Amino acid sequence: MSTEVYYKQCAPSIGFDENGKIDDVEEAKALVAKSTAAIGILCKDGVVLAVENSVRNPLHIKKPLSRIFKVDNSIGMVVVGNLPDGRALLDKAKENARNYYQSRKQHISLEELIENLGEYLHNYTNNAFVRPFGVSVILCGWNKDNGYQLYKLEPCGDFYSYFACVAGKSEHIMFENEMQDFDPETMVVSSAVIKAKEMIKKQSRDYPFYRSMELCILGEGNLEIMSEQF
Repeated sequence: MSTEVYYKQCAPSIGFDENGKIDDVEEAKALVAKSTAAIGILCKDGVVLAVENSVRNPLHIKKPLSRIFKVDNSIGMVVVGNLPDGRALLDKAKENARNYYQSRKQHISLEELIENLGEYLHNYTNNAFVRPFGVSVILCGWNKDNGYQLYKLEPCGDFYSYFACVAGKSEHIMFENEMQDFDPETMVVSSAVIKAKEMIKKQSRDYPFYRSMELCILGEGNLEIMSEQF
């Protein structure tokens, strides 16, 4: 049997279904929808990221694995969905940022980083021998040309800029009920932190063993990551 015939017989099919969707991408989105809730809020004086990080099993040690990460000094990232996939994407983001700095002696912009990561994720949707990343990612950043920014990256590689966004479980409910009135011209970091904590606490009521959350606050050129039990 020739190699060409072998691959045609063994390779899974790739393409759009009758609804114009790719099954593997839809399954990745469904995985994200069952994951913990994450929020991003753009403010006039910074950006706030928050994610639920509760322990779901009473036998687990009460020290949840982090879901918020620092890409570089001015870019933060929260992962929703499959955490190992998220760490792999974090490694790719750090590699992009490191290579950019080494070649140009300046930090990568969030726009360029998100474009690179979007293309990277998209490449995993059009190859029969790989699967899409089971993650959605919210990134915040700052640079002197564009100020504070907030982006959300989907498993298919799509990305959009937001004033406020949600990922994970109850995404549509939280967006419709909680996020419609956010205005980055008037919202400040201190108010956004309070709002984010309220929203995350509502989503973590199902996990009585150990409820906690992580926060990332970007402001004044400083990125701070912290955790809080409640």
